[in-house]
Amino acid sequence: MMNRHNADKQSSAKDFRREWAARGFLILTGVALLASGLFSDLGWLAERGIAPFDPRHPAHERYMAFFPGLLIITGVLSLILGTWRYPLFALQRLAVESPRKALGGLLLLFLVIAGWIAHGPFRNYPFCMDEYNFFYQAQIFNEGRLFLEFPEKFSIFTEQYVIFDEGRLFSKYAPGFPLLLAIGVLFGLPGWVNPLLALATLVVLYCFITTFIDRKTALPAVVLMASTPYFLGYSASYFSQPLALLLTALGFYFLRQFQLTEQTRYLILCGLAAGYAAMTRPLDAFCLMVPAGFYLLVILYRKKQLPRVVYPLAAFSLLFGIFLTYNYLLTGRISIATYPIVEGEFKVVDRQATSFIENLLGIAEFYWINAKESLPPLFGKHFLLPTAILTPLFALVGVFRWKSGWKWVLLANFALLVLLYNFHPGTGWPQYGARYYYSGYFAVVVLAVCGLRGILNRIGTSAAVYAFAAMLLLHGAFSATAIWQYEHRFEVVMDIWQDIERACPGEQTLVLLDKRSSLYRSPKLAAVRFVDLSDFHRNPFMDPSRLHLKHFRRLNPREVRENFPDHTPCIYRYDILRE
Repeated sequence: MMNRHNADKQSSAKDFRREWAARGFLILTGVALLASGLFSDLGWLAERGIAPFDPRHPAHERYMAFFPGLLIITGVLSLILGTWRYPLFALQRLAVESPRKALGGLLLLFLVIAGWIAHGPFRNYPFCMDEYNFFYQAQIFNEGRLFLEFPEKFSIFTEQYVIFDEGRLFSKYAPGFPLLLAIGVLFGLPGWVNPLLALATLVVLYCFITTFIDRKTALPAVVLMASTPYFLGYSASYFSQPLALLLTALGFYFLRQFQLTEQTRYLILCGLAAGYAAMTRPLDAFCLMVPAGFYLLVILYRKKQLPRVVYPLAAFSLLFGIFLTYNYLLTGRISIATYPIVEGEFKVVDRQATSFIENLLGIAEFYWINAKESLPPLFGKHFLLPTAILTPLFALVGVFRWKSGWKWVLLANFALLVLLYNFHPGTGWPQYGARYYYSGYFAVVVLAVCGLRGILNRIGTSAAVYAFAAMLLLHGAFSATAIWQYEHRFEVVMDIWQDIERACPGEQTLVLLDKRSSLYRSPKLAAVRFVDLSDFHRNPFMDPSRLHLKHFRRLNPREVRENFPDHTPCIYRYDILRE
């Protein structure tokens, strides 16, 4: 009895020391953030490209003031949570005693934040050419059509990623996401489509993890995914990646439910998820189907139910057949793309394509550079840890520690994405990988939570609460800075369009000259040097009264007059934005 009492006493003392060590880490984090916000020189951010904006830009002073202010606020919050025990443990008690209420609060908070980003910093506007293509195809669908009739003489005005085929104009992208986006267009709420899809993804993530682990562990997974700028940014965009991520999550979730219940409906739903994923991003669907399909065959073989594989195949074939029919109606040929692959974005040019290993090494190098540059000396620099780099590290721990065969399924999903998209470098958003691997983020977060769970269990509940709070505060601060960067870039884009509208009345043909002609003459446009100017050009049918000529289309004003006598050319040189 005495030995047991001593053992309990030693265990309590160890937990107490671990808790105070974690509290000390949270307090030191607050001190470091405060010191950085009050005394740091942020000029190095511009050199690193983290703040790629010319100091002469009118918004530069306001933009740069945001960083130290954010650090100070985050530092004060860290000190409060490190010294006052009640708030964190009240939240922890809520998560344990009422996980559904806690989940509901998290989801509501995320929806508010994602909706605000979409309509605030991102201005509810498709800035990238990919986003334009999804948006205008959604407008076409909303009118009950598959394509636009477009006269041959207007072909010089067609945009990047637009297919012009025998007088028909349509997006090169698969119809899955534009179909959903068309619903948003119909109700005048297109900017809410991706936030709602992201919300559904968080719900599926929670439900999937609870089939393996308890609910109190699933909640940190939701927080981990929802707080990254990678997830927040795309959730507020017009990209198709959020839908691909949701369909990947649904495919894995339905497969898991069949494994647990053996109900046929989950096989059908799994096939439908894979089929609609093929209608959205075919390569992402392939990266879902191969590991999930192989694992399904293993499950059915062990249960001696191999003939039941016909259910998901039939469901997938139904939607995939609709997809092929759609492409046939547009182009007269059955294919998985409305454009030849060799002429599309996967065309291999000299030294563009890399091997799978080279691409993985490139991603590792990207993380190393960011970690090295973002962990400078405490004083005189900017102390802000890009904590999303911890997610793939925890995922590696999860691969080694998780005993379920699902770890190989999820790992294969992400590895295939890297393999098939290795034509592109893995340096997309300033966080985790490129947008081409976005649908693999579900797998990475699940693996990361399994790895993180083991680490937090070893240090005890109280210490884990403080450690997770410190990571989340840094995570949130970095997310805010990343979103703020894009808000500033989009502000410049809107400045340009407003100036174009002033300089070139709506009845005139807009001729956009080469961006190198006089780009740096304007202080206001100096910030554009990290933004592709092709992102600024609207598609001509979005405003039928305007014809916009892209800067790389060599058509002089005389040719404009000859071809389009009803339109007066207006030359815009990108140098007329003067203060």
